[in-house]
Amino acid sequence: GIRGSILATLYLIVVALLVSLPLGIAAAIYLREYASKNKLTGWIRSAVEMLSGVPSIIFGLMGVTVLFPITQLFGATTTNILLGGLTLAVILLPTIIRSSEEALIVVPQSLRDASLSIGANQSQTIFKVVLPCAIPGILTGVLLSIGRVIGESAALIYTMGTYVNDTPTLTSQGTSLAVHIYNIMSSEMPNFELASAISIVILVFVLILNIIVKLLSRKLNKAWY
Repeated sequence: GIRGSILATLYLIVVALLVSLPLGIAAAIYLREYASKNKLTGWIRSAVEMLSGVPSIIFGLMGVTVLFPITQLFGATTTNILLGGLTLAVILLPTIIRSSEEALIVVPQSLRDASLSIGANQSQTIFKVVLPCAIPGILTGVLLSIGRVIGESAALIYTMGTYVNDTPTLTSQGTSLAVHIYNIMSSEMPNFELASAISIVILVFVLILNIIVKLLSRKLNKAWY
């Protein structure tokens, strides 16, 4: 069955977003609202764009060598779901930073000026005016990130393993839905029917997420404009 793979995929989404969302949004706010335009800021943006083009399998090797000692602090003794989630958090950072920064850029400057003119300081303007208006765009970045988590396989093969576990935990091995497909199709007797069924589950899952994000974005736009 695929119950364990569905649970492992949900664990990956939660861990990856819990780590990457705060860091990515904070980095975007700094780059857009606080950082001055100089060479250092340009280098940071270039580094973020460069990271988005690094093959995920390299991130997988990085996770095993750099992040595995962190998971050992939680009792892990082998590759595990927590390690896969932390690795995916690093992979998602460039996407979240860029999408959040773009969402902040499209917020009209007039809203910032109006907030400052009535006595609000810069931090109040950012967190009470600019950031709420940018949430629909940030949600789009979150959707892209979740889609990346669901579809990722190369990095997870190294960090999470290919052992099909029906009762996965954060510190145990497991397979995501995409890795489960790889595991099935790379065996001596590929199961095309099961691989197709898992693919349909992935597509339905992504479709539901798209609908939810679209509805949230529409509701928030009506509330703030």
